[in-house]
Amino acid sequence: KVLVAEVDLENNNLVRVLISDDAEVMLRRDLLQQNKQGGRKSFSLAIQAQLYDQLAAYKSIAQAAGATQYAAVATAAFRETDNGEDFLRHVNAELGIPVEIIGQEFEGQLGFYTAKVVCHDVAEDNLVAW
Repeated sequence: KVLVAEVDLENNNLVRVLISDDAEVMLRRDLLQQNKQGGRKSFSLAIQAQLYDQLAAYKSIAQAAGATQYAAVATAAFRETDNGEDFLRHVNAELGIPVEIIGQEFEGQLGFYTAKVVCHDVAEDNLVAW
């Protein structure tokens, strides 16, 4: 997923969303296949290349929209793999996108707040994110 937004850093506010997009990169499926084939908890080279290309494309989209700073988070699949941190170091070095592997609790909070932004006409008490 990518979200390009104008952000007020002084007040820690999202001013407006410029671009929101979602692409499917099957990290979990890749991990399961790798585990079945050799008992490894590693992303395949093919899925790493697919993800790298998608991140590069997202960075180009963000640059075209005027983005000057980048940040990303990695979730469950990266917490479970043996080679995820190495891949993310490569992404930071080559693309200039710092990526933080976040914990499950923070991942849930991000899901909820994303639902709040996307479903702005739904009362917070009626939102469920998983």
